[in-house]
Amino acid sequence: MDNNYVSVLPEKDSGNPRNPHDIVRRENDFYIFPFSEDGDNNYKFHMNVKVVNESQKTIPTNFTVNWGDTMYQADRDYLLLCTDDDNWRSFVAKIDGPLSMAEVDVPPGISYLTLHPRYEHARVNRLVGTLPKDIFDVEVIGTTRMMRDILAIEVGNKDLQPIAFYSRVHPYETIGSYFIEGMLNWLKGLDSEVTKFIANNHIIFIPMPNVDGVADGTNKLTHGGLNFSYNFKNSVEPEAIALKEYFFKKKPAVIFDLHGWNNPRDNMVTNDTIRGRIIYAAILKEEKLFNIPVEILYRGNPSSGAQHSCGYFADTLGISFINSSWVHVGRNSENLYSMGVFLLKAIAEADYNARKL
Repeated sequence: MDNNYVSVLPEKDSGNPRNPHDIVRRENDFYIFPFSEDGDNNYKFHMNVKVVNESQKTIPTNFTVNWGDTMYQADRDYLLLCTDDDNWRSFVAKIDGPLSMAEVDVPPGISYLTLHPRYEHARVNRLVGTLPKDIFDVEVIGTTRMMRDILAIEVGNKDLQPIAFYSRVHPYETIGSYFIEGMLNWLKGLDSEVTKFIANNHIIFIPMPNVDGVADGTNKLTHGGLNFSYNFKNSVEPEAIALKEYFFKKKPAVIFDLHGWNNPRDNMVTNDTIRGRIIYAAILKEEKLFNIPVEILYRGNPSSGAQHSCGYFADTLGISFINSSWVHVGRNSENLYSMGVFLLKAIAEADYNARKL
């Protein structure tokens, strides 16, 4: 392997691994050890390292990623190379025990080797900075243990009960950030369709509740050990307090929790058969955009019950939830932005019809 011009470095913002000793240049490859913040292999899908090619040509480069477990290797049979915010390429990885091995075509300049499309902490702050202040209200609803702001964004008719979206409770699940960026960019376009939409809907976004986890490259937990899907109910961590206080104040009609995963299908779990069926029917008509099978499950609570943030708010506020997981494999950034806009319109339409009943 001609890797004299290629180097692999830890990335400060949203990087995993973060220790330079966990990236080893060997004679025939780069050997990478992603970390799990609690030593548990569950949810261990986060990797984001900087790849620098100082030559003027694309160089085929071998990478070996040691995930430390074999349980989830069927979902790690590829690596992504992200060349910028909106472009990535997938490379097939050979699986050997806990190892994922792939030859990746590294272009000149800086790129990032990942498992999910890269969406770092700083990017959401840049996005918020582009929102017109006369249309969007941005509020700091809490501060994390690492003194980072937890932001909420509000838009639309405040006389109406809001619809709430949140994403990145598990940091590696970047697809939710692409969905929300697509929604926000569509809303700030302010054409005639958008003007009508914001007059007839009230939307709130919490784009990155687990800010510390995203910034510091963890897989599922906040710095204080909160997992929004498994121990939210009694948590006094600042992220849980921020979400609880904000939703108790705003009293949304429905919350839409956006996750990502590597399964071969998209998934929604909801306690609301009316809104759920309307959204599901709309998705089924968009086979080109939603080009992966989608399933919907109707449950009174997520599998972890009220320990899940969705289950907690369903129980305490008596509201509807949609806990969703979406697949990035086989999709590009344009697909993800468009899917976000579609879901925003679909839930607004479903909410309107549900309120009429």
